Amino acid sequence: MNTATRARRAFTVAELLLSLAILVFVGLGIAGLLAATASAIDDRSRFGDPTVLAALARTRVDALTAGARCVLGTEESPTQRTLVLWLDDARPSATPHASELGYLRFDRARGTLWLDLPDPSARSSPTALAKRDPEIDSESGWQGLNEEERTAGLLQSEMLYEGLADVRFEMHRDALRAESFVVKLELLQDAAHASRVLTLPFAFEAHEVPVR
Repeated sequence: MNTATRARRAFTVAELLLSLAILVFVGLGIAGLLAATASAIDDRSRFGDPTVLAALARTRVDALTAGARCVLGTEESPTQRTLVLWLDDARPSATPHASELGYLRFDRARGTLWLDLPDPSARSSPTALAKRDPEIDSESGWQGLNEEERTAGLLQSEMLYEGLADVRFEMHRDALRAESFVVKLELLQDAAHASRVLTLPFAFEAHEVPVR
C-alpha cells in the first residue's frame, strides 16, 4: 500500500467520523425541538381544559358579584338568555338605574357566555347621563334593556366562555330574594366531554334589594 492510498483511506475515515458527529448533533437538536413542542402542546392543553377555563370565568364573575346587590331577574329570547344584576346604587336613590346594571349573557347562536358591564366613558356628560340613564322598575323595567344598551354602545362586553351548548341560571327562590345563584355551563358534546356540565355557584357578600 503506497502513501497516496493510505492518505485516501485516512481521509475517508475522517469524513465518516465528521459525518457521524454532524448526525448526532442534528439528532440532539431534533430531539430537543420535539420535547419543546410536546411541552408547549401540553401547556396549551392544560390551559384549554374546560375546568381551567371555568375557573377563570368564575374569578371574573366573583369580582362582579362580590360588590353587587342582587339579581333583578332573568330574560329569555330566541337569541340569548340573560341574568340581570343590580351592581350598586351609584346614583343614590335605593332603586336601579340603567347604568347600575350588569349582565351575564348566553349567546345561543355563538355558544358563548358574556359579561356585559356599564361603560363609564359612554356616559361622560351630564346630558348623556340624564338622557340615557333612566330609573327602572326593578321587577320588569330591565326587560330588553341589555340589547338596547349594547346597541347604543353603553356596555363593555367580555367573553367569559365559548364552546357551550347551553347556559342555565338557577336560584332557590325568586330572583330579588335570592342571596346566591348558580351558573351551569353545558359544554358542546364531543368525544372528550360528552354531555359535560360545569356548575359555578355564586353568592352576594351583602344582599340588598331595591326599595319598591
